[in-house]
Amino acid sequence: MGFGPGRRSIAIGLCVLAARAGEPAPRLGAPGESCTARNDCAEGLACLRSVCVPVGASFTVTGKDCYRIECEADGDCCADFTPSADCDFYQMRCEADPMDCAGFRTLCQCNDLCVEQRCANAGPACMLDTDCPSFSTPFCTAGRCVECREHADCTFEGDRCVDGACARGCLGPDDCPALHGCEAGRCVPAPCSSARECAFALGDARGRCTGGSCSLACTDDLECDVSRFEVCHDAECRFAGCETDAECRALFGSALTDGARAVCR
Repeated sequence: MGFGPGRRSIAIGLCVLAARAGEPAPRLGAPGESCTARNDCAEGLACLRSVCVPVGASFTVTGKDCYRIECEADGDCCADFTPSADCDFYQMRCEADPMDCAGFRTLCQCNDLCVEQRCANAGPACMLDTDCPSFSTPFCTAGRCVECREHADCTFEGDRCVDGACARGCLGPDDCPALHGCEAGRCVPAPCSSARECAFALGDARGRCTGGSCSLACTDDLECDVSRFEVCHDAECRFAGCETDAECRALFGSALTDGARAVCR
């Protein structure tokens, strides 16, 4: 006996439901995983700024911060330095002609220094300008070959000499971005003066100026940027801080390279 149109539709629907009943339930997001809506996340989680976060989760602000530590002394920055296999040749040329020392000082000597516990390339060592034959760093300043000694040494209009390097400088605060001032030709962070200024700088009408720093007003942790570990503290979004070095390692993640350490202090 055949089925009428109505019965055929019901039968097909039952078959589809039976087939779907055997399918595994869709996997819901865990804390920290991406989402687009609340029902993308597992029970007890909310979707905030495209990330699944615990509902009502709260942390106490510790007052500590995470620091990336690359070095304690200059030698730490040169531990992995590998000189060229041709250093004997470069040294011979340098001893024969001081104008021909660039190769030896660049390829055979480590030029990294430990500055505020971060490794920075200071350029080849020197005693005189003649020790700096490179067109890009022709001046010897404080024992290092640098790009410039004064503003006039910079070739591009508007560039200023800042710490031996030519960079886009400033003559006044109008040359700098929001919440920055101009000091010695360099744009440096400056304190805020009003909530309106912070609202424009942060791109959020909740912006407020407290003690010269901008923050976002809030009433709940969910109004803050969870991806930056912010919580609502004293009615403003603030970094929750850290308690252990392990938390900082998790925060930095893949940014911890070349033997760098994460420290909570």
